[in-house]
Amino acid sequence: MVDALDGAALVELHAAPAVRAFLARGVRAPIADDPAAVLLALVGLDAGSGRAALARFGAGLDAESCWSDVELLHLAPTLDSVRLQRLGTSLTVADHDALLGTLAARLTEEGALLDVARRQVRWSRALALRDPHPAKLDGGDAREVLEAHRTDRDHLRLALELQMLLHRHPLNESRAARGALTANAPWFHGTGFLPATLEPRFGATRGSDPLLAGLARRMGVPHDATAHASGPGLVRCAAPLAPALASAALAALGAGAISNACLHLPPLGAWRLGRGARWRFWRRTPSLAALLAEEA
Repeated sequence: MVDALDGAALVELHAAPAVRAFLARGVRAPIADDPAAVLLALVGLDAGSGRAALARFGAGLDAESCWSDVELLHLAPTLDSVRLQRLGTSLTVADHDALLGTLAARLTEEGALLDVARRQVRWSRALALRDPHPAKLDGGDAREVLEAHRTDRDHLRLALELQMLLHRHPLNESRAARGALTANAPWFHGTGFLPATLEPRFGATRGSDPLLAGLARRMGVPHDATAHASGPGLVRCAAPLAPALASAALAALGAGAISNACLHLPPLGAWRLGRGARWRFWRRTPSLAALLAEEA
Protein backbone atom coordinates (compact mmCIF):
# COMPACT_ATOMS: atom_id res chain seq x y z
CA MET A 1 0.00 0.00 0.00
CA VAL A 2 1.18 3.49 -0.88
CA ASP A 3 0.99 6.58 1.30
CA ALA A 4 -1.55 9.27 0.38
CA LEU A 5 -0.71 10.78 -3.00
CA ASP A 6 -0.74 14.32 -4.34
CA GLY A 7 -1.48 15.18 -7.97
CA ALA A 8 2.13 15.05 -9.17
CA ALA A 9 2.73 11.66 -7.56
CA LEU A 10 -0.46 10.28 -9.12
CA VAL A 11 0.64 11.36 -12.59
CA GLU A 12 4.09 9.82 -12.12
CA LEU A 13 2.74 6.53 -10.79
CA HIS A 14 0.14 6.29 -13.53
CA ALA A 15 2.98 6.36 -16.09
CA ALA A 16 4.97 3.52 -14.46
CA PRO A 17 4.64 0.26 -16.50
CA ALA A 18 4.22 -2.07 -13.51
CA VAL A 19 1.58 0.19 -11.95
CA ARG A 20 -0.23 0.39 -15.31
CA ALA A 21 -0.32 -3.40 -15.40
CA PHE A 22 -2.20 -3.43 -12.09
CA LEU A 23 -4.58 -0.70 -13.25
CA ALA A 24 -5.35 -2.46 -16.53
CA ARG A 25 -5.50 -6.11 -15.49
CA GLY A 26 -6.47 -6.00 -11.84
CA VAL A 27 -9.87 -5.97 -10.17
CA ARG A 28 -10.59 -2.61 -8.60
CA ALA A 29 -12.14 -2.19 -5.17
CA PRO A 30 -13.00 1.03 -3.34
CA ILE A 31 -11.03 1.44 -0.15
CA ALA A 32 -10.50 4.25 2.36
CA ASP A 33 -8.15 7.10 1.46
CA ASP A 34 -6.48 7.25 4.86
CA PRO A 35 -3.57 4.75 4.88
CA ALA A 36 -3.79 4.33 8.66
CA ALA A 37 -7.49 3.42 8.39
CA VAL A 38 -6.61 0.92 5.65
CA LEU A 39 -3.95 -0.71 7.81
CA LEU A 40 -6.39 -1.06 10.70
CA ALA A 41 -9.12 -2.47 8.45
CA LEU A 42 -6.74 -5.05 7.01
CA VAL A 43 -6.16 -6.51 10.48
CA GLY A 44 -9.83 -6.32 11.45
CA LEU A 45 -9.88 -3.10 13.45
CA ASP A 46 -11.98 0.02 12.87
CA ALA A 47 -10.40 3.41 12.25
CA GLY A 48 -10.60 4.47 15.91
CA SER A 49 -9.15 1.33 17.46
CA GLY A 50 -6.30 2.75 19.53
CA ARG A 51 -4.32 3.98 16.53
CA ALA A 52 -2.25 6.41 18.61
CA ALA A 53 -1.35 3.74 21.19
CA LEU A 54 -0.47 1.23 18.46
CA ALA A 55 1.89 3.72 16.80
CA ARG A 56 3.61 4.36 20.11
CA PHE A 57 3.88 0.62 20.70
CA GLY A 58 5.49 0.21 17.28
CA ALA A 59 7.97 2.99 18.07
CA GLY A 60 8.95 1.29 21.34
CA LEU A 61 7.41 4.02 23.50
CA ASP A 62 5.05 3.93 26.46
CA ALA A 63 1.70 2.80 25.08
CA GLU A 64 -0.16 2.02 28.28
CA SER A 65 -3.34 3.92 29.19
CA CYS A 66 -5.57 5.77 26.72
CA TRP A 67 -3.78 7.78 24.01
CA SER A 68 -4.88 10.21 21.29
CA ASP A 69 -3.20 11.88 18.36
CA VAL A 70 -3.76 15.65 18.38
CA GLU A 71 -3.80 18.14 15.50
CA LEU A 72 -4.42 21.87 15.68
CA LEU A 73 -6.94 23.13 13.15
CA HIS A 74 -9.49 25.85 12.48
CA LEU A 75 -13.17 25.52 13.41
CA ALA A 76 -15.51 28.10 11.90
CA PRO A 77 -19.05 28.12 13.38
CA THR A 78 -21.91 29.33 11.20
CA LEU A 79 -25.66 29.45 11.78
CA ASP A 80 -26.14 25.81 10.79
CA SER A 81 -22.68 24.21 10.71
CA VAL A 82 -19.18 24.11 12.14
CA ARG A 83 -16.72 24.04 9.27
CA LEU A 84 -13.47 22.19 9.93
CA GLN A 85 -10.35 23.32 8.10
CA ARG A 86 -6.93 21.73 8.38
CA LEU A 87 -4.03 24.18 8.30
CA GLY A 88 -1.42 21.99 6.60
CA THR A 89 1.85 23.70 5.79
CA SER A 90 0.43 27.16 6.56
CA LEU A 91 1.20 26.28 10.18
CA THR A 92 4.90 25.52 10.58
CA VAL A 93 6.15 22.69 12.74
CA ALA A 94 7.63 25.23 15.16
CA ASP A 95 4.34 27.13 15.33
CA HIS A 96 2.37 23.93 15.88
CA ASP A 97 4.71 22.86 18.69
CA ALA A 98 4.63 26.30 20.32
CA LEU A 99 0.83 26.36 20.28
CA LEU A 100 0.62 22.83 21.63
CA GLY A 101 3.12 23.70 24.34
CA THR A 102 0.81 26.37 25.73
CA LEU A 103 -1.80 23.65 26.33
CA ALA A 104 0.55 21.35 28.26
CA ALA A 105 0.03 22.88 31.72
CA ARG A 106 -3.77 22.77 31.47
CA LEU A 107 -3.67 19.16 30.29
CA THR A 108 -1.37 18.28 33.19
CA GLU A 109 -3.91 19.79 35.60
CA GLU A 110 -6.43 17.40 34.05
CA GLY A 111 -4.10 14.45 34.73
CA ALA A 112 -3.16 14.13 31.06
CA LEU A 113 0.32 14.07 29.52
CA LEU A 114 1.10 15.92 26.29
CA ASP A 115 3.89 14.52 24.12
CA VAL A 116 4.54 17.61 22.00
CA ALA A 117 7.21 15.97 19.82
CA ARG A 118 4.88 13.17 18.71
CA ARG A 119 1.68 15.27 18.97
CA GLN A 120 -0.02 12.78 21.25
CA VAL A 121 -1.87 12.94 24.56
CA ARG A 122 -2.10 10.32 27.28
CA TRP A 123 -5.36 10.60 29.20
CA SER A 124 -5.85 9.75 32.86
CA ARG A 125 -9.12 7.98 32.04
CA ALA A 126 -10.74 6.13 29.18
CA LEU A 127 -12.34 8.39 26.59
CA ALA A 128 -15.42 6.96 24.93
CA LEU A 129 -15.21 9.60 22.17
CA ARG A 130 -13.92 8.38 18.82
CA ASP A 131 -13.43 11.49 16.71
CA PRO A 132 -12.45 10.65 13.12
CA HIS A 133 -9.19 11.64 11.49
CA PRO A 134 -9.48 15.34 10.51
CA ALA A 135 -8.79 14.44 6.87
CA LYS A 136 -12.24 12.87 6.80
CA LEU A 137 -13.91 16.19 7.61
CA ASP A 138 -11.52 18.70 6.04
CA GLY A 139 -13.60 21.50 4.54
CA GLY A 140 -16.80 19.91 5.79
CA ASP A 141 -19.22 20.15 8.69
CA ALA A 142 -17.92 18.83 12.04
CA ARG A 143 -21.04 19.74 13.99
CA GLU A 144 -22.29 16.15 14.39
CA VAL A 145 -18.95 15.04 15.84
CA LEU A 146 -18.79 18.00 18.18
CA GLU A 147 -22.36 17.46 19.35
CA ALA A 148 -21.31 14.00 20.55
CA HIS A 149 -18.90 15.70 22.98
CA ARG A 150 -21.88 16.83 25.02
CA THR A 151 -22.16 13.25 26.32
CA ASP A 152 -18.80 13.74 28.08
CA ARG A 153 -19.17 17.04 29.88
CA ASP A 154 -15.69 16.94 31.44
CA HIS A 155 -14.06 16.56 28.04
CA LEU A 156 -16.29 19.25 26.55
CA ARG A 157 -15.31 21.67 29.31
CA LEU A 158 -11.62 20.90 28.79
CA ALA A 159 -11.89 21.32 25.01
CA LEU A 160 -13.48 24.76 25.42
CA GLU A 161 -10.77 25.84 27.87
CA LEU A 162 -8.03 24.69 25.47
CA GLN A 163 -9.68 26.66 22.68
CA MET A 164 -9.60 29.79 24.84
CA LEU A 165 -5.87 29.30 25.50
CA LEU A 166 -5.24 29.00 21.76
CA HIS A 167 -7.39 32.07 21.03
CA ARG A 168 -5.22 34.25 23.27
CA HIS A 169 -1.88 32.95 21.99
CA PRO A 170 0.30 35.62 20.30
CA LEU A 171 0.89 33.37 17.28
CA ASN A 172 -2.84 33.21 16.63
CA GLU A 173 -3.26 36.93 17.20
CA SER A 174 -0.54 37.48 14.58
CA ARG A 175 -2.22 35.09 12.13
CA ALA A 176 -5.57 36.80 12.60
CA ALA A 177 -4.01 40.23 12.05
CA ARG A 178 -2.70 39.21 8.63
CA GLY A 179 -5.92 37.45 7.65
CA ALA A 180 -4.66 33.86 8.04
CA LEU A 181 -6.78 31.13 9.59
CA THR A 182 -6.07 30.69 13.28
CA ALA A 183 -5.27 27.37 14.93
CA ASN A 184 -8.21 27.72 17.27
CA ALA A 185 -8.98 24.13 18.28
CA PRO A 186 -7.20 20.88 19.17
CA TRP A 187 -8.61 17.79 17.44
CA PHE A 188 -8.07 14.50 19.26
CA HIS A 189 -8.30 11.38 17.10
CA GLY A 190 -7.04 7.79 16.98
CA THR A 191 -8.12 7.57 20.62
CA GLY A 192 -8.08 4.37 22.61
CA PHE A 193 -6.08 1.68 24.34
CA LEU A 194 -3.59 -0.71 22.84
CA PRO A 195 -5.70 -3.53 21.38
CA ALA A 196 -5.30 -7.06 22.65
CA THR A 197 -3.14 -9.52 20.71
CA LEU A 198 -4.30 -9.62 17.10
CA GLU A 199 -4.87 -12.61 14.87
CA PRO A 200 -1.91 -12.83 12.44
CA ARG A 201 -3.44 -12.02 9.04
CA PHE A 202 -0.09 -11.51 7.31
CA GLY A 203 3.11 -13.52 7.37
CA ALA A 204 5.22 -10.37 7.71
CA THR A 205 5.06 -6.59 7.44
CA ARG A 206 7.53 -4.11 5.94
CA GLY A 207 7.84 -0.34 6.06
CA SER A 208 8.96 2.50 8.32
CA ASP A 209 5.49 3.37 9.66
CA PRO A 210 5.37 2.89 13.47
CA LEU A 211 1.66 1.96 13.23
CA LEU A 212 2.59 -0.90 10.90
CA ALA A 213 5.33 -1.97 13.32
CA GLY A 214 2.86 -1.85 16.21
CA LEU A 215 0.36 -4.01 14.33
CA ALA A 216 3.11 -6.51 13.49
CA ARG A 217 4.16 -6.75 17.14
CA ARG A 218 0.54 -7.23 18.20
CA MET A 219 0.07 -9.92 15.53
CA GLY A 220 3.34 -11.57 16.51
CA VAL A 221 4.75 -11.52 12.96
CA PRO A 222 8.16 -10.35 11.68
CA HIS A 223 8.54 -6.69 10.78
CA ASP A 224 11.21 -5.09 8.61
CA ALA A 225 11.47 -1.29 8.74
CA THR A 226 12.70 -1.26 5.12
CA ALA A 227 10.00 -1.43 2.43
CA HIS A 228 10.88 -4.20 -0.03
CA ALA A 229 9.26 -7.21 -1.68
CA SER A 230 11.25 -10.20 -0.46
CA GLY A 231 8.17 -12.35 -0.03
CA PRO A 232 4.49 -12.44 0.97
CA GLY A 233 3.40 -9.80 3.43
CA LEU A 234 2.00 -6.32 3.93
CA VAL A 235 4.19 -3.47 2.69
CA ARG A 236 3.65 0.25 3.19
CA CYS A 237 5.81 2.59 1.15
CA ALA A 238 6.20 6.13 -0.12
CA ALA A 239 5.16 6.86 -3.71
CA PRO A 240 8.65 6.72 -5.30
CA LEU A 241 9.05 3.08 -4.24
CA ALA A 242 5.69 1.94 -5.59
CA PRO A 243 6.76 1.15 -9.20
CA ALA A 244 9.65 -1.04 -8.03
CA LEU A 245 7.47 -2.90 -5.54
CA ALA A 246 4.68 -3.35 -8.11
CA SER A 247 7.27 -4.76 -10.53
CA ALA A 248 8.58 -7.14 -7.86
CA ALA A 249 5.02 -8.27 -7.11
CA LEU A 250 4.41 -9.03 -10.80
CA ALA A 251 7.63 -11.06 -10.90
CA ALA A 252 6.64 -12.95 -7.76
CA LEU A 253 3.24 -13.72 -9.31
CA GLY A 254 4.94 -15.04 -12.44
CA ALA A 255 7.31 -17.21 -10.41
CA GLY A 256 4.47 -18.63 -8.32
CA ALA A 257 5.91 -17.22 -5.09
CA ILE A 258 2.58 -15.52 -4.30
CA SER A 259 -0.96 -16.26 -5.48
CA ASN A 260 -2.20 -12.66 -5.67
CA ALA A 261 -1.08 -9.10 -5.05
CA CYS A 262 -2.97 -5.95 -4.09
CA LEU A 263 -1.85 -2.40 -4.87
CA HIS A 264 -3.49 0.37 -2.82
CA LEU A 265 -3.29 3.86 -4.31
CA PRO A 266 -5.17 6.51 -2.33
CA PRO A 267 -7.41 8.22 -3.27
CA LEU A 268 -8.14 5.98 -6.25
CA GLY A 269 -8.69 2.65 -4.51
CA ALA A 270 -7.06 -0.77 -4.63
CA TRP A 271 -6.36 -3.26 -7.43
CA ARG A 272 -6.08 -6.99 -6.83
CA LEU A 273 -4.19 -9.05 -9.37
CA GLY A 274 -4.13 -12.86 -9.41
CA ARG A 275 -1.80 -15.18 -11.30
CA GLY A 276 -4.13 -15.62 -14.27
CA ALA A 277 -5.12 -11.95 -14.46
CA ARG A 278 -1.58 -10.82 -15.22
CA TRP A 279 -2.00 -12.21 -18.77
CA ARG A 280 -4.85 -9.84 -19.67
CA PHE A 281 -2.64 -7.97 -22.14
CA TRP A 282 -5.60 -6.81 -24.22
CA ARG A 283 -6.96 -4.64 -21.41
CA ARG A 284 -6.03 -0.98 -21.72
CA THR A 285 -4.96 1.13 -18.76
CA PRO A 286 -7.71 3.65 -17.86
CA SER A 287 -6.71 7.28 -18.10
CA LEU A 288 -6.01 9.10 -14.86
CA ALA A 289 -8.96 11.42 -15.57
CA ALA A 290 -11.27 8.40 -15.92
CA LEU A 291 -9.98 6.88 -12.69
CA LEU A 292 -10.49 10.13 -10.78
CA ALA A 293 -13.96 10.60 -12.26
CA GLU A 294 -14.93 7.07 -11.20
CA GLU A 295 -13.51 7.63 -7.73
CA ALA A 296 -15.52 10.84 -7.38
